[in-house]
Amino acid sequence: ALATRLDEAIAGRVEPKLVPQDAGRVMELLEAMATSDTAHMWHREGDKLAASPVTCNLVAHFFVARFFDGTALQIRAHVLDQESEDNAHSHGSSFFSYCLAGGYSHELWRKHSAMNAGEDGPCYYETVRETSSLEGSCFGESVRRVGSFEEAGELSHEHEAGGMYFCDAAPVFHKVCVRKHHLEAGEPAVTMVVRGKHKTFADSHFVTVGAPLEEEVRRGSVRGIEHARDEARLLGFVRDKLALQGSVPASLVQCRQFLETKPEARS
Repeated sequence: ALATRLDEAIAGRVEPKLVPQDAGRVMELLEAMATSDTAHMWHREGDKLAASPVTCNLVAHFFVARFFDGTALQIRAHVLDQESEDNAHSHGSSFFSYCLAGGYSHELWRKHSAMNAGEDGPCYYETVRETSSLEGSCFGESVRRVGSFEEAGELSHEHEAGGMYFCDAAPVFHKVCVRKHHLEAGEPAVTMVVRGKHKTFADSHFVTVGAPLEEEVRRGSVRGIEHARDEARLLGFVRDKLALQGSVPASLVQCRQFLETKPEARS
């Protein structure tokens, strides 16, 4: 019921997107999932909700399990159980990420235009993902841009159990990076992601430094899960962590906000 109400609220907005002020409702929803049915994915069929098996796949280095698919809202879990590093990207739909267990380095990156740089100067490449992960993640051609692309160290942080952040549908570029030390405790990073379905930022894309997006990413970023036992194990881990959440009271959860930042010009 909480997911349905938030879904309807977002769908009724002039711009149908999640906003930072939704943080309290998102936390309330996630707390309710600790005792609700997570054996199914709930989705809209006309004016009613229908249940089907939880939809899972591998998207890059993420195990993704989808629990709710509404008109304007999705709820899914991400599990990261190996060392990995994203390609930096922005999002067409805003979202919240709440960490249930483990953690990762959440890096924010920023473009710097080079006003007087020639063709031999620093460059980066922009690549648009033209279809969603459920549709195979097809990418367009990488386009070379003159300038630099660097980590915004003052914004980067550790996303750890009990932490939450909001990422706007805007030119906000981020990476999810799982390092060796994140896995030393023996458990993967598990996050719950509550995200909008409508693309409200038309210019979302991936950014790579010095070279186009790798063919491996273009062709193999979305995969099915080879063994049913692996899916059952990871889903079971998500459900266990959902049931155990609450060590940090919702009223004390601090939600970081990552909103639009303007590129910096350099001579």
